[in-house]
Amino acid sequence: MRISVELPDTAALVQLDQDYLKEALVATLYHLGKLSEKEACSALGISRRAFEELLPRFGFSISVGGTGVRSCTHASRLHKMSRASYRHNNMLACKT
Repeated sequence: MRISVELPDTAALVQLDQDYLKEALVATLYHLGKLSEKEACSALGISRRAFEELLPRFGFSISVGGTGVRSCTHASRLHKMSRASYRHNNMLACKT
């Protein structure tokens, strides 16, 4: 599949290369659940490990739940979750 996008010629956009934009699009589609990890790796032509290392560049990370299910989380959601966990743990500590 080939996608063409017209963007304004701003200084910030002119500096971006096609590979970076492709990685950003694939990482975002993976985060949104539109691509599996296997499809994302195939689209970029990289290994699973390389894909997992690429995700933080775009604010995403891989998390593995207690059931072993892998999911993609955005950094801002991780921050909110960690704050909520911190508050929950402190509330438990205060009760004991």
